[in-house]
Amino acid sequence: MSFERKRQLALRFPTEQRCTLQNFEAGPNTELVAELARSGANDGAFTALWLVGDSGAGKSHLLHGACHAADAVGAAVAYLPPSVMVGGLDALAGLDEFDVVAIDDLERWTGERAWEEALLSVYQSLVRRRGRLLVASLRAPRDVEFELPDLASRLRAAQVFAIGALGDADRARAIERLASQRGLEVGADVVAFLLRRAPRRMGALIDVFDRLDRGAWAQQRRITVPLAKDVLGL
Repeated sequence: MSFERKRQLALRFPTEQRCTLQNFEAGPNTELVAELARSGANDGAFTALWLVGDSGAGKSHLLHGACHAADAVGAAVAYLPPSVMVGGLDALAGLDEFDVVAIDDLERWTGERAWEEALLSVYQSLVRRRGRLLVASLRAPRDVEFELPDLASRLRAAQVFAIGALGDADRARAIERLASQRGLEVGADVVAFLLRRAPRRMGALIDVFDRLDRGAWAQQRRITVPLAKDVLGL
């Protein structure tokens, strides 16, 4: 596939630039992150992974990160959130040209025969291309309801990873890494404050740090506990 064609494909299904595997604190999910990092590797066989986790556990972040990892080695990738569905079934036309397809919030895609048939077509094209399919859901595979038994049996045969919750040590490392990546200094007192007051979910933690970063820049101040209280309204 030409570079120009690959670029055109990528523009149809853009990924979130800030969500990489490098800035996701793996914690108990080391095996999963390592497996997703291989998303662009062509091992000569089709693979399918199913991620299960609560809201805010980092499912979307991990799917985006896997797409970035695959894109970095030249694979054509597509990240499909449910918002793609507003374009109708035509929105999925051309997916047979992709090497890696990531489908977020799988439950919202299932339950309607037409959409499930479209997903089954995507699945089959990836099998032919020896690509990789990634799906994420709130519920375990056995609890997701399907209209098409063929789609259900194929997806439920995927390798399943339950995303584990981060502990305080994991969250502290995540905060320190976010600060380091942005060239910011964050003291131990700020880290301790955020561990007590910020949401435990990785996605929410990144959102909080984004607000702190913007607040520090706007006020031309260092990130301190008083600034954190001011910016976060705590």
